[in-house]
Amino acid sequence: LNADKTDWGRKLSEKSLREIAANCEKEVDVQIYLVMGYVPINQANAEDLFLTLKAGLEEESLTVGTPFFVRYCRVNTTRQIGELLKPKVVCLLIGERPGLLTSEDVGVYLVQSIQKNVGIDYTVVANISKHGVPPVEAGAHIVEIIQDMIRYKCSGVKLSKKLSDCT
Repeated sequence: LNADKTDWGRKLSEKSLREIAANCEKEVDVQIYLVMGYVPINQANAEDLFLTLKAGLEEESLTVGTPFFVRYCRVNTTRQIGELLKPKVVCLLIGERPGLLTSEDVGVYLVQSIQKNVGIDYTVVANISKHGVPPVEAGAHIVEIIQDMIRYKCSGVKLSKKLSDCT
């Protein structure tokens, strides 16, 4: 699948949206997708992270949608995926931006998709690689975050506030 190149990857192409709608489950608990943004996503780290996430979510009896990959895409596409597939949580795995310690890092952007999201609505887990947070450890942590997002029906700053109020 591809993002719309005329919008610098902020939106998915109409063709990609049709393909996603035709091939992906709707109204699942979590929709995971992988993207190549500014840099290619490290295949080994992304695969380990995805498999840990999927297994952990299923162990918690959460449904996981059909995974897919998008080229030349940005985080903003989570809005379109949320509106199109209507999962409770959208989970995007992306190669970290250039300029970090290593080009192997994977970042995860999570958003509770019922709300209209803006930048502060993202919960982000970054620096996932053998040089940072190992993919298996990050995956287990992300499963816990997703459970909190579903429980409290929010993400980003709102989720941080809810969790700090609980302690």
